[in-house]
Amino acid sequence: MTAGAQRLFFALWPPRDVARRIATQADALGIGGRRVALPRLHMTLAFVGACDSAQTDALRDNAASIRAPAFDLVLDQLGHFARPGITWFGCTTAPDPLLALAAGLAPADVDNRAFRPHVSVVHDSVPMATRLIDPIAWRVTAFALIASGQATVAGAYRELDRWALA
Repeated sequence: MTAGAQRLFFALWPPRDVARRIATQADALGIGGRRVALPRLHMTLAFVGACDSAQTDALRDNAASIRAPAFDLVLDQLGHFARPGITWFGCTTAPDPLLALAAGLAPADVDNRAFRPHVSVVHDSVPMATRLIDPIAWRVTAFALIASGQATVAGAYRELDRWALA
C-alpha cells in the first residue's frame, strides 16, 4: 500500500435534525460511555479499508453506476456490540433499498450478508440488552464515500464524494 493510501468506507450521513434526535435520545437513555460526536454519526454501508488513488477511482466509478431509490429508514432499536463496547441504534426491519445499496457498494472480497444497519451512538459502553426505542425516522436521499485517516490509522472523517438517490 502506498504512503498516500486512505481508509475508506461508504456511509449514510443523517441530516442535522436527525443527528440531533439521535444524540438527544442517546443522552436521554443515560447510556454510560463516550457518546459519538454529532458530526461523526453515520451508518456504515460498506467498510473498504486502505485504498490508493486507483482503487479510490474504481470505488467512485462503481458508486456512480448505482441506481437506487431514496428510501425511509426508521431507527427503532437499541443494541450493543460487546467486543468493541459500542451501543447502537438500528432498525428492526431494514428496508430492501438499504440492503441492496449496501450489497452494491461492498467490495467483492467482503461477505456483506453480515451487514447490520446501525448508527453507533456510544463507545466504551457497558453491555445491554437489545430493546425498542422511540422511533427516529430518516429519509435517505444520498450516500457518501468517506475517508478516515491514512492507511491503517483511523482519523478524522472527510467526505470525498456524494451520490444522490433517485
